[in-house]
Amino acid sequence: MRSISITVFITTFSILLLSSCSKNEASPAQEKLFCTLVQEEEFDQTGVVINNYLESTNPNPDLEDLVSWLNSMQCVSSATIICDSCIETFPPQSELEVEFKVNGKRVTKVMDILMDDPLRFLRYH
Repeated sequence: MRSISITVFITTFSILLLSSCSKNEASPAQEKLFCTLVQEEEFDQTGVVINNYLESTNPNPDLEDLVSWLNSMQCVSSATIICDSCIETFPPQSELEVEFKVNGKRVTKVMDILMDDPLRFLRYH
């Protein structure tokens, strides 16, 4: 039931996600949805928000833009590039380290990004 409500929540705000304040700054709707998912520790669900940003921003954001966008979120303490195109797949993958603020504690995740056009969120580990 919880996953259904999350899916409905994501769908409800998907149209609002198309409008961003700037290329490197999350819109209020993006930040609200992203940070709600973080607070619920539904990290993989944030991929929908991330991919929406990556697909809907023109020109397409690069890795540095993605890091800046993540760092604009109140629920993100820091986002940094671990490696750029260092995982030899086709297309290559990059890794970001993201430290989240979750209910008064810090949670660190490594995010895999497919270096396609546009970039694409794959997973956390």
